[in-house]
Amino acid sequence: MFCHCSVNRIFSKRYFTYTLFFFISLIFFEPLSSDPNPPDNSQKDQKSIEQSSGISEEIDSPWEDPDFTSDFPELQILEDIGGKKSMEYMSEAEKLFKEALKTLRGIDDKVKTRQEEQIVDKIIRFEWEKIEEKDRLRRIERKVQLKNRMKALGLIIEALEYLEKIKNPTLLKSENYASLESKILREYIKLQYQSGNYTQSIHAIEKYFAIKESHKNEPEPHKILAICYDKQANMAEKAGDTKHKNIFTYKKNIHMLKYAEIAYGKESKEYESLKKHMINPVYIPEE
Repeated sequence: MFCHCSVNRIFSKRYFTYTLFFFISLIFFEPLSSDPNPPDNSQKDQKSIEQSSGISEEIDSPWEDPDFTSDFPELQILEDIGGKKSMEYMSEAEKLFKEALKTLRGIDDKVKTRQEEQIVDKIIRFEWEKIEEKDRLRRIERKVQLKNRMKALGLIIEALEYLEKIKNPTLLKSENYASLESKILREYIKLQYQSGNYTQSIHAIEKYFAIKESHKNEPEPHKILAICYDKQANMAEKAGDTKHKNIFTYKKNIHMLKYAEIAYGKESKEYESLKKHMINPVYIPEE
């Protein structure tokens, strides 16, 4: 009996000791392993991944101003065909055209101002002094005119370049486009003619005729063409090029007659007189 009781008593003490130790460990060691506000490791890991790979920027704006044209310039064609871009080009062309007109219309005032600035305060007594002063003022006038015409021509050429950028089919066929192109070309033709660029004038008039059939019924283009072909005939003659001299002379006669017909009528004395003057023109067949 003593032995049985001793074993149970020993077992009970040992069991009690283990149980007590277990509860003590729960009380004292649990706070060390548990955090009332545990960190979100998944969020931290996600953030580090985004920072290292650039994903955060993509999430904010995944398609921010992508520039594909450097790698695939053909895409620019699609943008040009769009109505919005074409309208911007047309608006810019019209703006440059108006600026060119403003420059041309202000030439007389600029000439007057420049001449007044260059007036020499002296008494002119002799006729040769009057002639000399007149020539000096004329040189000032030509210089101012040339400078401003070149400025206007530059603006006109830039306007034509903007028109060439327009690819929208509907806009290209519109009356507004044809009207603007016609106005710009008229100024271009006059400026090139005044500058003595006869070949450019001829090409521009041919393009002007292609815009509208009614342009061929305007007298002034034919008059300018006749003068340009006459200049080219003279240059060909000086160069000893008889063939082209005859070609240019024939074309000059054709356009002079067309000018007289439109401006005065076929029954007019002007037309008849001009026709007699050009009797038996040299005919050059089209090549």
